[in-house]
Amino acid sequence: LGKDECGNDIWTWVNDLPSVPMGKIGQPGIATGSYLNTRTFIMAWDTLINSGKIWNNDFVVKADPDCVFFPDRLREHARPLKGIATFFLNCQMQEAKLFGALEVFSTPALRKYQSQ
Repeated sequence: LGKDECGNDIWTWVNDLPSVPMGKIGQPGIATGSYLNTRTFIMAWDTLINSGKIWNNDFVVKADPDCVFFPDRLREHARPLKGIATFFLNCQMQEAKLFGALEVFSTPALRKYQSQ
């Protein structure tokens, strides 16, 4: 794709993805009116995990382009959990959930995912 401000190569992966339908709440097994893109994200995480590029980090963050994210604030919360297989729940509506705008996983948690 080019070079960053330090002269490092910028590149990406391209995966063939299945088409992604919209969910319809009320249908069996459907809990959202948004895109049913779980398979897409599993493929993306598997690509990243299999690349080997994440293992020199303590945590991996997936942030949507429209997400406001402050790494320094996360660092304060993540530091005590370094080395523990964990992820951050980020929604406390009815029950604890993981919403997709910002997802934070420790590398030990991703190793656990990789092994299963």
